[in-house]
Amino acid sequence: LGRLHDPEDGLADLREGELRVMHERSFVDDPTRLLRAARYAARLDFALELETERLALAAVEDDALLTVTGPRVRQELLLALGESEPGKVVERLAALGVPRALHPELDPDAELVAGAELGALETDAERVLAGFAALISADPLSLGTWLERLQLPAPERDRIARAAGAAPRVVDALRLRDERPPSQLARLLAGEPPETLALALAMGAP
Repeated sequence: LGRLHDPEDGLADLREGELRVMHERSFVDDPTRLLRAARYAARLDFALELETERLALAAVEDDALLTVTGPRVRQELLLALGESEPGKVVERLAALGVPRALHPELDPDAELVAGAELGALETDAERVLAGFAALISADPLSLGTWLERLQLPAPERDRIARAAGAAPRVVDALRLRDERPPSQLARLLAGEPPETLALALAMGAP
């Protein structure tokens, strides 16, 4: 079968379930590797090797992510939310301090992100857009400018922002649905993207 050439001793890291950067400036040279590290760690259920974790935390602390353009951040976030278990990716990102480094008000709930993407399966919503709405739902007003910086296509950006802002009202309305005429609920939901209902389900709508 030939000989295995492993100059970086990667096989040992695979056996240990660890992710390791190639050199100490890896996260500085390309800060999007911080998001990829979290994504791969969640997907493979690996840990960051101790020195790699130290370098990642240092890069976040030194504001390395502020040098990354909005579209590049957008692409990495879309890939993260497209993973089979996006909530785990969000947990890994939060452990490194990545969300707050991207925006001071970005404090996502990993369970809510996972729940919104599950809710998308029941509502015909776009799974990744529902997850994105959950990502910013803690403070959609403050995060609106940041969302624009990511340069998402306008229709997708509007659906995300609308869902993040409207979902709590939908939750309240559905909890009181026995006290309201169906026509009132119909008016409330009219014009809402399916991502609104997906996020509302994740927030506990009955």
